[in-house]
Amino acid sequence: MRSCQESIDKIFELVNTMFEVSNEGYADREEPGFDLIYSVVRDSAYKIKKLVEAQQSPIYNNNRCLCCKMKKIEKGADLLGREQENF
Repeated sequence: MRSCQESIDKIFELVNTMFEVSNEGYADREEPGFDLIYSVVRDSAYKIKKLVEAQQSPIYNNNRCLCCKMKKIEKGADLLGREQENF
């Protein structure tokens, strides 16, 4: 598995944990002031999930994640640099 996919999987695990914490927090809250904290955690989880899903979407990235695209760009720049050295 590519390292970028491993990172994305870890992010999804984090997002799921954030959802669990916010849901448990709402269910067990004893003070009304914590509603805001749990709302922020839940909203942040949704935003992170949306960003990662957009990153993985073939519409946005031509079936490549951003880090793989960057590696391809870096490799191309490296090859271009080597070609220039040969002239």
